[in-house]
Amino acid sequence: MSYFAKEEKEPKKLEWGESPFDNMTRDELIRHCQRLYMANERLQDVANLFRANDTENPFWKSGRGARAVEMGKQAVDLVKVGFDAESLHRNFFRFAADLLFEDRPGLEIHSRWVACPKCGHVLVPAKESLRFDGVECKEVVPNTTCDGLLRPIEWVDLTPTPKKTEHDLEIMRV
Repeated sequence: MSYFAKEEKEPKKLEWGESPFDNMTRDELIRHCQRLYMANERLQDVANLFRANDTENPFWKSGRGARAVEMGKQAVDLVKVGFDAESLHRNFFRFAADLLFEDRPGLEIHSRWVACPKCGHVLVPAKESLRFDGVECKEVVPNTTCDGLLRPIEWVDLTPTPKKTEHDLEIMRV
């Protein structure tokens, strides 16, 4: 999943002013920003839990912990400007973790979101032990007769659909 140089015998030394992001494509950079945003959000949650239990500790008041939390907050807050936080999470990031991160031995990050390529339903099993891959949509989605087979979500499932223009609607009526 790494967008960066593959492990080599000797790591590349950066010159003054270079960064690991310089040679990434636009799409790679966007995905990496999404990963960093999502990881930062989760780390902020964890840090705030620890800080709430130890508010008088200098580490959380003015030390490294306080600075780290503030840096993360500033980075995340810039992204949230102009967006409803709930819809930002609901319409992208709760699904994207399955595509942005990999499970590790003994640690499942994925929620196992699935999509029906036929009708577009996207859902997740209520229990981690359940798997819907390969199951017909109508078997798990109430009030549908769709016989599409559910599959793990893909980036195409999170791609916004263009809004229909009046011209498109006229064509669809024909």
